[in-house]
Amino acid sequence: MEKTGEKALHPVERAIWLVIIAGIYVAVYFIPDAILRANLCLFKLFTGLDCPFCGMTESVHLAARGKISASVLKHPMGAALLASIFVLAPFIAAGKIPAALARYGVLVFVSGFAAWWLLKTFFI
Repeated sequence: MEKTGEKALHPVERAIWLVIIAGIYVAVYFIPDAILRANLCLFKLFTGLDCPFCGMTESVHLAARGKISASVLKHPMGAALLASIFVLAPFIAAGKIPAALARYGVLVFVSGFAAWWLLKTFFI
């Protein structure tokens, strides 16, 4: 960790991340309905249970189209993931990511996926 509390990004690394962010948004916005309806989850195929990521594709697709309430009902982490990508974009463009975000961001999302899966599997 740097003394400023930020993780510096190389200009090439910055450009790559911004292209990835734009690509993700375009991909989820224009995803065909046939893919949304297809069940490609091997975990669900073998166990009959939803995995922690079941519903994410449709959730992110709905959030990208501005249907936030439908997105949250499908999978709450979909809207959160898309929102975090757009919150991160200005930091990436500036070339600095807050150190706490770089360190704990993945942990927060993994915890959210696990919590939603446990809630949906055992209580809903």
